Amino acid sequence: MAAQTKGTARRLPMETEIQVLKQISLGAFPRESVQQAVSALKTVQQRYPAVASMQPSRLGSAAADEGNSAFPRTEARIVDYVSRYADTVPPTDDLSQAAWSLAQQHAPPRDAVASYLDLLRRLDSPAEILPIRPLQDGITLSSEGTKRPVIIPFVEGDIWAFAVAYADCVHWYDSRREKHVPVLSSPDDRSVTNLWTGPQHQRSEDAALFMLMGIRCIQRGCPHLAQETAVDLVSNFRAQVVIELLCGKINPTRYETSRLLSQEIEEQSLFFDNAMNGLDERPSPPPDTEPDHVFRPTPNAFSYDIPSISVSVQPAGKRISHENVVKVTDAQAILANLNEACLATRAVAQSTGTPLDILWCLVQNISSTSAFHDRRNAVLFYEEMKRHKTDQDVKEAMKYPTSVQDMRAVRAHCKFWKDICELRSSWGEDKYVLLLAFPRNFTGRSGRARHIRELEQRLNDGADHLEAYLHAARDMCRAIMDNSLPGESLMIDVYHLKKHEPLTESSYDAFVSVKPRAKLPIPRWVT
Repeated sequence: MAAQTKGTARRLPMETEIQVLKQISLGAFPRESVQQAVSALKTVQQRYPAVASMQPSRLGSAAADEGNSAFPRTEARIVDYVSRYADTVPPTDDLSQAAWSLAQQHAPPRDAVASYLDLLRRLDSPAEILPIRPLQDGITLSSEGTKRPVIIPFVEGDIWAFAVAYADCVHWYDSRREKHVPVLSSPDDRSVTNLWTGPQHQRSEDAALFMLMGIRCIQRGCPHLAQETAVDLVSNFRAQVVIELLCGKINPTRYETSRLLSQEIEEQSLFFDNAMNGLDERPSPPPDTEPDHVFRPTPNAFSYDIPSISVSVQPAGKRISHENVVKVTDAQAILANLNEACLATRAVAQSTGTPLDILWCLVQNISSTSAFHDRRNAVLFYEEMKRHKTDQDVKEAMKYPTSVQDMRAVRAHCKFWKDICELRSSWGEDKYVLLLAFPRNFTGRSGRARHIRELEQRLNDGADHLEAYLHAARDMCRAIMDNSLPGESLMIDVYHLKKHEPLTESSYDAFVSVKPRAKLPIPRWVT
């Protein structure tokens, strides 16, 4: 007769369960009951040998003790490294891609889970981990677990669960809150229980991690984690899984992790270097020109005393007053981007509603004449790829064969510029003006989260000038995007000829004006 789950029994709350067990330990019982209790205790000790030697006083201690033998403490430097790793470009090899996806806080792909299970299989353990099986409404177990405990992972989409088959019973674990427990059956007399199915996840993206935590506990001879412990551990466990996948080893040594942390983890594809960074025909800038602190220019590093157009009486031969000093670093970056974008728009009118196949060509083969267009195309490509949810959708949108994997890798790069624009999503189409904030030679290959965070802080700082500069450039930016620049020459058209001249607030306004007759202020001298 096949044994199967009935779904009628209910497990006591953990606090009540502990109290009941304590009361049993204090009670007086007849011989038969005591023998049964002793037999049950021996069975539990055999099932969880890691806790067999634990003193009774510790059995009800802090839940954090439960996973000590299965989960070493994740160092802060590991967590920080994984955070930085998430800000890098997607790697090209499958294993590193799986680790990168985990670092992004996404649901791990099946390949990543399979790779981690392979690492667990290398450990000495009384329990065997079987291959992943499909999660179905009805699951039949044959003789698995009758000679040696086996762990069986199950998956359907992003839903993960696992069963542990012992010689006398089968345990079912599933971290979903609203779960449909499948009917489990075995051809022998083993009972199949689901009174307690393990801790429950709070994010569906963590379902696989909850399963891996449980498997790791059971494999080490420990019981599964309590609810609070699992929730507290999952974030650091995710970081630990990333490191272990990259090291190719469970519990790598401190030397191995230090070696990993010292390695250069960024891998750029050649076409992305050429397409997104505008470096294909340009010499590499000197090391000190990379604008790591582009949003924090030193107060006096780029300041000039410029003559004002206002008139007042001053001694002969002296300039009569000075405008407020501008932060030339920001202004020059915005104007340089507008200048080349304006000229590029005049040279080749940008089409609207560009389809995916054309956008793919643009983000691969950019002429680097306009950083603004390059970045906006990156945003449009990201949004278009997001709209095509499946690989089949992408293939149908393309007019020629191409690698969808390469397209999705580039999409991940493009997300940086998308996230930049989302800092002012309330601006509507004017949000694209934020793409002007970065100088032409900005690569964005590392520290992307830091750059986004610093830009957001500056935009939210009422005393900072940057948002005002960007706000003033919105009309020009919109005219470039709409291909509605005036036919007459604008001041921005000749900015590249005047970029070495000092800037004032009024000259900046003239450069970003869409009025053909905007004029630069002329310095006045008293004679």
